[in-house]
Amino acid sequence: MQAREVRDWWSSLSGETAAGQAAWPAVSHFCALFKKTKRNRPSGSKFGGVDRTKRRVACESSFRLLCLKLLCKCVLVLACLVLFVPYDWWYRYITGPQPIADFPPNIYTECAPDDAPVRLALVMPMTAHELPRAVANMYSWAWDPKLVPCEEHPLGIAANSLADFYFYFDLPLDENDEIIEAVAMLERMVHELPPSTRRCFGTIGFLSANMTPAESRNAYRHSLVTTQVSTRGTVTQFYRLMLENSLLENRYTHAFYMETDTRPVRAGWLEALHRHADPSVWMKGSIMRYPKPTVLGFEPYRSIYLYHINGNAIYRLGCPCFKAFLRAVMATYRDYAFDTSMAFYRLEMRRYALFQRIAHRFAFTDVVADWCDHAYSSSELGRTYLVHGKANITRFDWRKLGRY
Repeated sequence: MQAREVRDWWSSLSGETAAGQAAWPAVSHFCALFKKTKRNRPSGSKFGGVDRTKRRVACESSFRLLCLKLLCKCVLVLACLVLFVPYDWWYRYITGPQPIADFPPNIYTECAPDDAPVRLALVMPMTAHELPRAVANMYSWAWDPKLVPCEEHPLGIAANSLADFYFYFDLPLDENDEIIEAVAMLERMVHELPPSTRRCFGTIGFLSANMTPAESRNAYRHSLVTTQVSTRGTVTQFYRLMLENSLLENRYTHAFYMETDTRPVRAGWLEALHRHADPSVWMKGSIMRYPKPTVLGFEPYRSIYLYHINGNAIYRLGCPCFKAFLRAVMATYRDYAFDTSMAFYRLEMRRYALFQRIAHRFAFTDVVADWCDHAYSSSELGRTYLVHGKANITRFDWRKLGRY
């Protein structure tokens, strides 16, 4: 049918109405499209002339593409489960928690007495390179009347010495000239302490972890699974103090681990530490007081990280149970940060049977606050006496004064 014949046919159907004339372009386009389709239609078999092999190849390609899409979806679902669902729950669901018999019994039995009188030591871990930090720390409170460690009684009677103070070096005290000079400088500063500060302390001395230079180095290697940082030097120095220092064990029941970036913010802070030292608690310190950080890692470690006790804390000394616990933590997490490692070890669901027996040995307190690198105001501190953080320290560039 030619175009003129089609138009005459349409006119006979619709007449010379305006509606018919308006619809004509659409009818003309449809007829042209139909004619083109008919002209290009292949002839031959019932499959329109398409080769059977090509059709089979096309079907196989479509099937492979479908399988690939399903595989990608499965991988995505698995990744979501691993990243957002605690895999420890799945592990426990399948295998059950470890029975208590799997843990050394001396972690929860034959512990030190819970009613022992408190004998406190302040320990400031440092390296020779951290001498400017230690000096800045001491000057920030030792000569400030508003930050005296212990206050006088209402009758004007000076308080007795509440604790001993130790500068705790990583290397032997006679390892090199740098350490010898650092010790000499700190000794001169101690001799110059004002009476209002000096009367609060008994002995002010020096300790060493007797590490080698290789052991003291920090690698700062990150674990993508647990979110932890490997700080071999810092971790080794801590474990040497808690597990191998017989001097502290024999003289004291507690030690406050006071890093060089932990500073008093209120008078009477040493008395507050002494009051909060509890013989029945192995570790008492601060939760993260700053806004929730972005934690990269797998569950359950991402969630547990938010509930760890910062390492600047009060620790129980000489308790066989706590020492057994620390040895188990050290064997499991080795060079990773000791404070988060302790949290991971006791809070993982597979160790729930052990957690039931030692949960009361760890406690949070507001006597010290962990603010890390975040700024804070006095209104946010409440009854806090010491702050661990660098944001409000402006006298030194702390980023350039770290462990080598």
